[in-house]
Amino acid sequence: MSSDSGRARKPKARDVIDMLQTRVDYSTSPGGGRVTMQFIEKQAIDGIDSFSPWDLSRLLTKYKKMRTRPGGALVEAIDQHARGSIDKFDPRSLVSTIHAFATLNLPFSSDLSFAWQKQAMGEVGRFNAQEISNSIWAFHRLGLRPRPDLLDAMEEQGVTQIQDFNPQNLSLTLHGLAKLGRKLGPELREALEERSVEVIGDFIPTNLANTIWGYAWFQQEPGSRMLEALERHSVRVMRSFKPQEVSTMMWGYGKIGLKPGDRLLAALEDQLLRQIMGFHPQNLAQTMWGYAKFDGTPDPEVFRVLGLHTITTARDFKTQEIAQVLFAYGKMGKKPEREVLLALASQAQRRAGDFKKAERANTIWGYAQLGEESISKTIWEDASDEEKPWQP
Repeated sequence: MSSDSGRARKPKARDVIDMLQTRVDYSTSPGGGRVTMQFIEKQAIDGIDSFSPWDLSRLLTKYKKMRTRPGGALVEAIDQHARGSIDKFDPRSLVSTIHAFATLNLPFSSDLSFAWQKQAMGEVGRFNAQEISNSIWAFHRLGLRPRPDLLDAMEEQGVTQIQDFNPQNLSLTLHGLAKLGRKLGPELREALEERSVEVIGDFIPTNLANTIWGYAWFQQEPGSRMLEALERHSVRVMRSFKPQEVSTMMWGYGKIGLKPGDRLLAALEDQLLRQIMGFHPQNLAQTMWGYAKFDGTPDPEVFRVLGLHTITTARDFKTQEIAQVLFAYGKMGKKPEREVLLALASQAQRRAGDFKKAERANTIWGYAQLGEESISKTIWEDASDEEKPWQP
């Protein structure tokens, strides 16, 4: 009998992935029993050298589907093994891996980031539309600042692959580049806009809101054909907009400094009235701030309802949201019911020490513009009605 006959077989990548995929009963002792995640992760660590690049991405994808994060020891093992075999990664493995790290909010070490970007530079010419958009999305989710030459190459490849971009790819690319503080190059912008107009009928509300959000961060107005298509389709699907999408559109137009077309604004206000009970303080603040920044005034019923819901949710307002709403009231020069102002003041008193300088300035200025300086003095005794607003 061989002296190795009593040794346990070294785990293989396929075994580990199969256990995650099927969640079958697997005997870990003579008595049998259900496989635990701890056992599976130990098997993965012990057999990590058998994992190909695609095995690593498949492993992480299983965790992504289960909405479960792998333990720290396994993440470290994946990191080390990926760095050691990075020259074997093709576009699919590269992007699947970084996308899984981003989705699961796993630490992406600086060494792995360096190795990943170096390998991506050699493979980017083979990236497809989804791999481009997923990479850009993952960069900002992981807080990475990718090499400028890599982003240049991705933009060039994006132009080449533009006919394969679907609405999700288009909005993620725009949104991701904005998050990275990357200005759109003229060729990519033209390509993105032309493709968006072609497939606008397939945009869902999230795509529409993220697109406006992206332009807002670029502080660029969409081209005329793009803007017309976005507004027309947004009106068509407005009944499917959720509160976050309504408020993002309002905020985005405000950030650009562009008033929505009459039909779109009317549709947004109608949907706001239908969805108002789902509006959180952030949604309320973004909506009001948007009106103020594109020099609009809410429909009287919308204005009333926004005020009533602000009273209801005031105790959940953060300092930034208090400041945004009061800045908006002051900028519009339109005074809500005094109960709205008092509800916001009560919450501001509870969080008075948390206000940043700009938030405090906008809050005091807003009350002063409405002739309610005395309210801000109940929050800060040294509040001055000569406080100047800080306009983001």
